[in-house]
Amino acid sequence: MLYSRIISFTQISIKAKEFNFLTNEGKIEVLNLVLCEIDGLLSIDEIIKRVPNAYHISISPSYISPTTSQNLAKLKQQQKIKVLELFTIDVLIDIGDFWDFLQENLDPKSKITLIYSFYIRSIEFFEVLKQMIQCWEPFDERPLLKC
Repeated sequence: MLYSRIISFTQISIKAKEFNFLTNEGKIEVLNLVLCEIDGLLSIDEIIKRVPNAYHISISPSYISPTTSQNLAKLKQQQKIKVLELFTIDVLIDIGDFWDFLQENLDPKSKITLIYSFYIRSIEFFEVLKQMIQCWEPFDERPLLKC
């Protein structure tokens, strides 16, 4: 079967079964979803688990369900993530669970971009995350955070 290692969609609406078909082989390495709806609001954990070999993940907007944080903490990607971009995040993510996800799944010196919706009070989240990143071991492999 021929397959693409890149999925890049802008302003489309697809069903979850179509997204599952496109990602079924688990071979996607680059995922870029901008202003896309997958069955309305598919949360970031549901999207990320469908691309276990993706080293570049960019999602905008980034929907968070009540179980997203816990689900992310349990995810173990087959490929370490080099670039993680989550834009227009609609709910605060639990920092402890998100940290567990990052430690387990980030490549050394990876780049993380996290942008919350304007109405989310995210200053404390970023302050804590920045402090945690300063404690990353080994220190010279810590990720670069943009917020």
